Amino acid sequence: MFRTLGAVVASLLIAVAVAPSAHAFVDDEVVGLPGMRDNKEPPVGIPFVLPEGVELVEPILSYSFFDENDCKDPEEEGPTQELGNPAGAVQLCLVFNNKTGGPINIGFPPGVIVESESTETQNGILIQSADIEVPAKQVFVKLKFDCMNVTRGAPTGFSGARYRLGPVTQHPHIVEALRLLADRDLSSMNDGAAASAILADLYDGDPLTARHRAEIAELPAKQP
Repeated sequence: MFRTLGAVVASLLIAVAVAPSAHAFVDDEVVGLPGMRDNKEPPVGIPFVLPEGVELVEPILSYSFFDENDCKDPEEEGPTQELGNPAGAVQLCLVFNNKTGGPINIGFPPGVIVESESTETQNGILIQSADIEVPAKQVFVKLKFDCMNVTRGAPTGFSGARYRLGPVTQHPHIVEALRLLADRDLSSMNDGAAASAILADLYDGDPLTARHRAEIAELPAKQP
């Protein structure tokens, strides 16, 4: 219970932390990069294409953090596989259909974006890569993305917010941060939240600073 409440509080704090800075102005207002902060334009990047034979059911829906039966295959007894930043507040239920007759591995790269169908709900970005093995059937996966916007709500506590799979960002400052974070162990809530805060500083187009680099270096490294 305490872990659940702590995770929700941390997620809400991260969403609030995506605050405006002194760049990316439109009509004297900070808007950020497309799809980020308060910019309502669609996010930009290169398309992310699933392997042939695998279908991702869309719209992608958020799941309730408080309902363990939300985003669950009724034919599976164990818990649903959960991936992504533990501090990520854009918590989505990905449903895959594999029609190939054999297992397929899907590699979600860091920087892949999920776009909300509503401008009231956060877009999300994946901080680290996520590898998902999809056997020859329907598979449910919980994947946590980071918030990207200033004035939008995070779908942490409710199910049914609608999303679509977006592009992989190629913005150089964000790509650089993701590269530096690739070998960091973000499995704890605190370390995941620290990584989220670093990325949040970049959503208006600002570059990485020496402080950001030092903070990334202080995060624990992944163990072999």
